[in-house]
Amino acid sequence: MRLARRLRNILPLIAVGGVATVTLLPTAAASAAPTGAARVGQAARSLAGHVLVRDAPSGSVVDLAPPGRTSIEPISAPAHSASRARAPFATAPFADRGRASASTANPEGAPPPGRWPAPKTLPAAPVTTLHPAASAAGSSSSGSGHALQTPVAMPGPSLNGEIGMFNIFHWPADLQIGVSSSNVVSIVNSSIWVYARTGGLVGAQDSATFFNAPTSPEAWYLSDPQVRFDAMSGRWFMTAMSYDQTGASNGNALGGQVYLAVSATASPIGAWTHYVLAQNTTGLLYDQPFLAVDQDKVVVSWNDYQGNFSGTSFVGQETWVIQKSSVIAASPHAPAVSLFGAPDTSRFRIVPVQQEAPSTTAEAVYNRDQSTGQALVGFITITGTPLQGNVTYTETDLPMSPTPLPPSADQPNGLTASIATNDDRFISAISSGTTTWLAGNDGCTPAGDPTTRPCMRLIAVTTSASPAVAQDFDVGVAGAGVYYPALVLDGSGDLYVTYTMSSTSLDPSAEIAVQVAGSAAGTLTDPETIQAGQATYDNNQGVCGGTGGPSRWGDYSGAAADPAAPQSVWLAATDAAASSLPETQGCAWASEIVQATVVPTTASDPYHPLTPTRICDTRTGNGVAPNQCNGNGAAPGTLTGGSTLTVTVAGHGGVPASASAAVMNVTVADTTAKSYLTVWPSGAAMPLASNLNWTAGRVVPNLVQVPLGAAGAISVFNAVGSADVIVDVAGYFAPSSGTDGRFNPLAPSRICDTRPPQQDVASNQCNAPGAGALGAGTVLAVHVAGHGGVPANGAEAVVLNVTAVGPTAPSTGYLTVYPQGPTRPTASDLNFHQGQTIANRVVVPLNPANGEIDIYNFTGTTNVVVDVNGWYSSTSATTGSLFTGSVPVRICDTRAGSGVEPNQCDANGSQPLQAGQAFSVQVGGTDGVPANAVAVVCNVTVAAATQRGYLTVSPPTTSVPVASDVNWAAGETVPNLVVVQLGANGAIQLYNALGQAQVVVDLIGWYA
Repeated sequence: MRLARRLRNILPLIAVGGVATVTLLPTAAASAAPTGAARVGQAARSLAGHVLVRDAPSGSVVDLAPPGRTSIEPISAPAHSASRARAPFATAPFADRGRASASTANPEGAPPPGRWPAPKTLPAAPVTTLHPAASAAGSSSSGSGHALQTPVAMPGPSLNGEIGMFNIFHWPADLQIGVSSSNVVSIVNSSIWVYARTGGLVGAQDSATFFNAPTSPEAWYLSDPQVRFDAMSGRWFMTAMSYDQTGASNGNALGGQVYLAVSATASPIGAWTHYVLAQNTTGLLYDQPFLAVDQDKVVVSWNDYQGNFSGTSFVGQETWVIQKSSVIAASPHAPAVSLFGAPDTSRFRIVPVQQEAPSTTAEAVYNRDQSTGQALVGFITITGTPLQGNVTYTETDLPMSPTPLPPSADQPNGLTASIATNDDRFISAISSGTTTWLAGNDGCTPAGDPTTRPCMRLIAVTTSASPAVAQDFDVGVAGAGVYYPALVLDGSGDLYVTYTMSSTSLDPSAEIAVQVAGSAAGTLTDPETIQAGQATYDNNQGVCGGTGGPSRWGDYSGAAADPAAPQSVWLAATDAAASSLPETQGCAWASEIVQATVVPTTASDPYHPLTPTRICDTRTGNGVAPNQCNGNGAAPGTLTGGSTLTVTVAGHGGVPASASAAVMNVTVADTTAKSYLTVWPSGAAMPLASNLNWTAGRVVPNLVQVPLGAAGAISVFNAVGSADVIVDVAGYFAPSSGTDGRFNPLAPSRICDTRPPQQDVASNQCNAPGAGALGAGTVLAVHVAGHGGVPANGAEAVVLNVTAVGPTAPSTGYLTVYPQGPTRPTASDLNFHQGQTIANRVVVPLNPANGEIDIYNFTGTTNVVVDVNGWYSSTSATTGSLFTGSVPVRICDTRAGSGVEPNQCDANGSQPLQAGQAFSVQVGGTDGVPANAVAVVCNVTVAAATQRGYLTVSPPTTSVPVASDVNWAAGETVPNLVVVQLGANGAIQLYNALGQAQVVVDLIGWYA
């Protein structure tokens, strides 16, 4: 038979003497919780004056009553104190959690003999072995056509933070997370933290005060918190349990309480209504309350234990179905139904399933292998409501592979088997409406590893018809342990898993992996490290109050869907932190919170240049036919603010249906307000990025290199005002059987400057030295092949930055850049007004006979400057790299409070770039860019410039190249596409020549 369980160890919250720097006290004191419990049948609970009968197998309705209201208030003082006096830390004995022999004094859910049939013999679950070394923060090389991006990342709760804020010393964390359209709430055992979505702490409260835990005869300590934001009602829900420290400190009988808190508004800052769901002071402890909220019900489930910390036995589990509308209304009479009757000894550790799609059918799951020795998923559906008096449930037991007990996890410094991974109960469950995912710890043997390791079991149950197990597999890492997974689904059905990983060479670190919707069953992307561990974690050192054995790490990680951005999710995981405080060294847990999005990447394809062709023009009478401005051949007219234009690219302008990405020149005209365009693959979520920026009345172009989305189309969004949009296609990326179209990056080099005396141009290719300004209606030929690093033979097309300097035409002028020859296309590459200095990136084919390009000036005169920074191979070349495109993501923003995390321009201190200053932006190894990338494609925008100037983007170097990438006048916001070679460390360098300016970098793709 299966071994019995002992009580899981709930470590005490240890209060530290002194006054906390900031305590966010309730705005009104809650009434005291009842101190006694009526006895009906086996037991009963006093619920703020209402009696809830435990043994109610009939499912009779009882009332829950709120004892009062408390609040979380805004932060009004610094969150950390530089120094404070600390009292000695108290310690208390505790029992470990896990399996013991059947003769132990602490049985936990051991079934009576003969209750269950003999378990079936089933094969072990297949093991998905992740790469043993996690990749750098912010990166994921999935190999699945997707990249994992983390546009927002911020530190979450930590032990040192709790000491600085509340003077509380508590471990482990039991980390959980909830997200609304405005806030992120992270709750751990001893504190609640409220953040803005863009980062920054806005409120906090110690959890014992928030939940109004009893303070006599000893403090009752909080554990196993849960938090959910319910988008359907716009309310926050929290649960937690507390237990009487008396039982732990002197062997007396334990007592416990279970709480439910509901916010009064969509803001977590302010009033909350509190309910006491269960209370007993004479020996019952209520362990691990799990919470789920659906369309009309709140489901809370926990285990009951009887005894004290030196001898505690499992009494049964309780699952309560609560009327959601009543607790939202703060009703003093909130109906609730005991689903199975209480206590229920036939099930162990039921987990209600969080529903991400609105549903009146709730779900719950439990691991019968964990509690009964049967390799079955107990899958429960719940319908009806307490208010209607029709709550019913159906249980289906689904075969799965056995879940072996996980071994304890290793750490460096000889701390083998030093972190407790507990047992194989399910600890996370999420539903999309048609598929339910569940996860927990177990043991497995990863590929290439002879040793059983701590692993994560992931199980998918399809629910559209009769419930059935669709996926059942272990996730392991050779030589390492992965444990305490949390699951969440985004709007596309992508499954995100966050967890902790450690080994003999890796401190406990916070990790993410993803199963992309539609990918093969039992597969995940390679893991991404969201925060690497900085120390070992051993709370059994004398300084941390331990008593030997594996250290408790905490039972959960945190995951939540994003109601404001369905293509994103939020994840929180725990890592081991370094600490300068002697009393916390070796037990300083910390956490990291990230917003994560998995985005499609294009296939790695070669480039195929085209003579520029106009495929979209929203202006009336434009003569473009067929016009692809709304995706079906008819011009839709001016693009208004807040609206999106669809442009079908594949199949038009020479771009084939097989194209994965395209290069286009996008121009705005007839602009009525200061605004910007964002261009991205159709069908994907609109990213936080921009491609064009302008002020009212300006005509502004920019080159766009973007993957093609659904139906081979792109989406174009205008933020404010109205603007006409023109799209000229210049080339595309698609499979090829030859060697053409491979990119070869170069450090920027100036090859043409019509301004006399053409200083610093080693070999001026502007027709002849001293060619002078380009007149109206004239053409400038530039010999490119054989200059600036471009080979004399073997180059099919080149990447240039073309700058117009000092144009004289009083009306808007433009340049057209095309392969040298008699036929000039109907397209433009660079638009400008009188006196302006402006640049644009150009990808243009070379005349195969002479390696030249032509530059045509429409009106007035203007000087022209040409910088080359790369070339594409022809069929005679054998070198070069292929392009992989991605949905744009912002990786650098020097503006204060930009909310870009991790901000790769932090080396500059998120300050404006000063005159003569350069800083590096780490690109390789971030947001999907592989370590072997040779170049990246970025959109670089300059804003708030104090005077006329320019920016040079290049590989890191001590000698800035004679070249420019972005040119501006004072006060302008100017973007430009940059195709730039990476340095040996995967970074690029941005140099500002004059004045000061803010810089924004959006990553678009890479060459590798």
